[in-house]
Amino acid sequence: MICRECKTKNRIKANFCSHCGHPFTDAERDAAYAKTIYGRFEKLEDLWKTVSLDKITGNNIVKILSLVAVLVLGGYSVLKNGTQFRPLEHESYEIQYNKSVNEYYLISELDNFDVSLYLPRQTEEITVHQLNEMNELMETQTYMIEEAINLVNQSEVLYQIEAQGKIIQIRTFKK
Repeated sequence: MICRECKTKNRIKANFCSHCGHPFTDAERDAAYAKTIYGRFEKLEDLWKTVSLDKITGNNIVKILSLVAVLVLGGYSVLKNGTQFRPLEHESYEIQYNKSVNEYYLISELDNFDVSLYLPRQTEEITVHQLNEMNELMETQTYMIEEAINLVNQSEVLYQIEAQGKIIQIRTFKK
C-alpha cells in the first residue's frame, strides 16, 4: 500500500505509514487489498456467486431452448449415423481414415480377415468390388447381410463395398 502523503510503500494491512506515520483508513486498506491477487480472486468468487449455474438454468426459457437444442442435435445425429456406412472396430484389425482420398485403411497382422460393417438401414445385400492398383475391376462378389465379408490383406488391392447405393473404399495393410 502506498502512503498518499509521502508515497512510501507499506504493508497491505498496515495501520500507519512506516515513514511519516500517516494513519490508513479501512477504505485505503481495502482498496490496496483488492489490487492483490487474493483480493482479485475474492472478487471472482463474489461474481461467481451472483452468476451461478442455478440462476442460468433456473430460467424456463433456457430450459426449453436447451431441450429443443438437444432434440434437434440428437435427431440429426441419429439420422446421420443411421445412414452412415463404415467399417466397425474389430479385434482383428485397426481402422484409419484418409479424408483426402476418402478411403478406410484396415491394418492387420492376418493374411485375410472378416470385416465388420455399420450398414445403412434396410440393407439386405452387400456388393464387394475388388480393384487392382490401376483401378481395374478384378472381381465382384455379392454377400447377403448375414454372410461374413472376408478381405485378403494385400495393399495393392482397393475394395469398393456397396450397400443401398452407398459406396465406401477400403484398403488393407499388413501390420
